[in-house]
Order: sequence, then structure tokens, then C-alpha cells
Amino acid sequence: MLSRATFLSAIALLTIPTHVDAHGNLYEPKPTFIEGKSTVGWIVMIDNYWDIGTGGDQVGKFKTMAKEKGMSVKDVVLDMVKDQKCGHTRTDVEPQPVPADGKAIWKGNEGGGFTHQG
Repeated sequence: MLSRATFLSAIALLTIPTHVDAHGNLYEPKPTFIEGKSTVGWIVMIDNYWDIGTGGDQVGKFKTMAKEKGMSVKDVVLDMVKDQKCGHTRTDVEPQPVPADGKAIWKGNEGGGFTHQG
């Protein structure tokens, strides 16, 4: 006979999703995706740009290294993904304007906002 704990464990395992599309994507300026391609699919693996280890204040370490090297976060990102120009977005369409306040809008897969830190 199954114990209550075993039964509850089995129920818990059955409720675990088998696939999750996390992170979200750029909402504004609105990208134009290649038809049939995922808007949230894996594009490129971004490894640690500088050897700053793991744990602790990763953002602070990154900002310190960027300042020491005279690079902006944008410079680093563009260098890290230079071979993956636009992911699954089309390059043969009219570029969309940047929002008036200069801030891009990021939405989760269902439009509910940034889902988690990647």
C-alpha cells in the first residue's frame, strides 16, 4: 500500500512541466521574426566574458571590469554575440523606431513582463 508521502510525491512529479519557454522577448521596438522560427528559441550561448568567477555580486564585478576596460555593457554584448547578428529576426525589413523615452520594452512569453534572469 502506498504511503501518503509516496502518493503526494507522485502527484507532485506529475505536475512538473516537461518544457518551459522562459525569458521572454523584445516587445518594443517590435522585431519582425522569420516566419516559422521560434521567438523565444535558443540563439547563442553567452559565456562569462571575463574570468570573474561565479557567485557573489556578478553585476558589480561585470560593471567594474567594463569600467576598467573602458567598455560599455553594449560594447561587451555586441562583441560576445558578433556572429549571431539578429537571431531569428529579419534583416530585410524597415527598422523599427526606438521608443520616445529611449527604453525598450521586454515582455514574457505571454506578455506578462520579464520572466526571470537568464
